[in-house]
Amino acid sequence: MSRTRTTVLAAGLIAGLSLTVFSAPAGAASLKVGIADQKPDTYSNPFYTQELKVRRTRIIVPWNFSQRRGKGENPFLVGLIKTILDRKNIELMVHFGKDCNGKCKLPSVSKYRKAFKKFRQQYPKIKIIGIWNEANHGDQPTKDSPKRVAEYYNAARKVCPTKCKLVGLDVLDDASLPRYTKEFLETAKSPKYIGLHNYKDVNDRKSTSTRALYKALKNRDGKVKQEIWLTETGGLNFFKTGKGKVVRKRSDERQRKAVKYLFELAQKSEFKGRITRIYYYHWKSDGLDEDKVRFDAGLLDPDGNRRPAYFEVLKNKKFLK
Repeated sequence: MSRTRTTVLAAGLIAGLSLTVFSAPAGAASLKVGIADQKPDTYSNPFYTQELKVRRTRIIVPWNFSQRRGKGENPFLVGLIKTILDRKNIELMVHFGKDCNGKCKLPSVSKYRKAFKKFRQQYPKIKIIGIWNEANHGDQPTKDSPKRVAEYYNAARKVCPTKCKLVGLDVLDDASLPRYTKEFLETAKSPKYIGLHNYKDVNDRKSTSTRALYKALKNRDGKVKQEIWLTETGGLNFFKTGKGKVVRKRSDERQRKAVKYLFELAQKSEFKGRITRIYYYHWKSDGLDEDKVRFDAGLLDPDGNRRPAYFEVLKNKKFLK
């Protein structure tokens, strides 16, 4: 709902300002929320299926996943996809990423196109696909190649010109975000969906990187035509770097506040309703042993109990429909 003179007069100044902050402008797409996870048992958890009634999720697979059939294919991922697709009421987004644990080789556009085509043939029901997960991340072979990612997107769009929703670019909220986005847009042919992982914004309860992406997407007329999808984000209960530095000390309350802010951030009027999806990651904590688990944004604790952050999602259940 836009801020009009009629609205202000009818609702009063305070109510009008409140509605402006948390309501999308006229013509904007409504916010839709999913909860992403890579564990099969998530999709049969009663809190997930019956209380929240989650309708959307997102998983990550190697870019050449479908070409591995019969040649070292990943049975876990094959089973995970089957588990989700068997649940007729869950819309699955698949995001492609690197195919190794170390330094990966950047695939050619031709190889990527063939792999994408094979995936579509194998899974025609999956129509929401991310071209490359966290393309600007330092351990991705795409980290210095926004043009190549744009070429992947162009190739994928030719393979699936109308039936697919393609997240053309997906970026992590680091310093490279503005430059990477602009260079991607120089080559990509009219991408409709752009992904962002904005953990830092959400957990600092700021909008710095989200605002930076929005600014980078502005065209010559100062407008953003793309939908922004928060393809991975969440409230951190605990986080430490790969080098062992604790960045977020364990806290249920801080996590709750971060999740509360996530919904507020997505609806800020400054983004003019262009943030249209959130994929919260992840569902259940992998454990409390900080020597073994360095990332924990679980809405459930390791025993399957609902954390305070879960109830912030529950308050916003209407967006999960």
